[in-house]
Amino acid sequence: EANRRLFDVVDAVALAKTHPEDAVQWVIKAARLERDRAMETCPSRDRVLQTLLAQKQSWEKVKVEQFIALLPYCRTEALVAVAEVRLSQISTVEDEPVLRAALRQQDPITRRVAQTGLAIVLRKAGKPRLLELLQSKNENERLVGAAALAADAQREALPVLGDLLTSRDQAIRARSISLLRQLTGKSFQFDAAASVYRRRRSTTNWQAWIQGEGQTAPLKTAHAKPGDSGKFTPQQVDALINGGQLIDAVD
Repeated sequence: EANRRLFDVVDAVALAKTHPEDAVQWVIKAARLERDRAMETCPSRDRVLQTLLAQKQSWEKVKVEQFIALLPYCRTEALVAVAEVRLSQISTVEDEPVLRAALRQQDPITRRVAQTGLAIVLRKAGKPRLLELLQSKNENERLVGAAALAADAQREALPVLGDLLTSRDQAIRARSISLLRQLTGKSFQFDAAASVYRRRRSTTNWQAWIQGEGQTAPLKTAHAKPGDSGKFTPQQVDALINGGQLIDAVD
């Protein structure tokens, strides 16, 4: 009986509209039952998650730790992009330890969403804190620091982003090149998805430019906006939320 009620998707969708903090727990329980008991919950779970992320109100009761636990279940690009928006809305500087821990998780979606949230939050922490992050041994933390600096067109972001073009993680390369292009207006035909061999020349060109002309060239502000590294632009993400089309958006 308890399981039947758990998977009453109509009730759960209604819950997502009025009590997001409870709907978060519903999605996590559904995923746990699917894993442990081989129960098919994906259709119901996805519907509740979509409804939850589409809500504009009542997020103040959802803790960052709870929200991060949801991220591995965002299975479409639309859900991931909107999750970036929601995490940045509920996070504060006090959540930095939780967000940094999320950067070290195995799940790539969790890392990506945490990057965006932490970069937005840490802009308020001040430049010394961001420069400290640039020295981290963790690539995701260096990217966060560079992204936050890039949002204010700070030149210290350039060499870090140039180095991250050689990362083994395609997602890190993709976000780094997005920020570099916004900052500089340059391209050098870098393809984050290409092989190491095919990226070599454009990476060398980028790093040479950063060390030379990039020392004095004018820079523009750049933002690790939700959607930058996926199929949806930031403007399309806004349309998904404001237009109520998130539930029907699929890869």
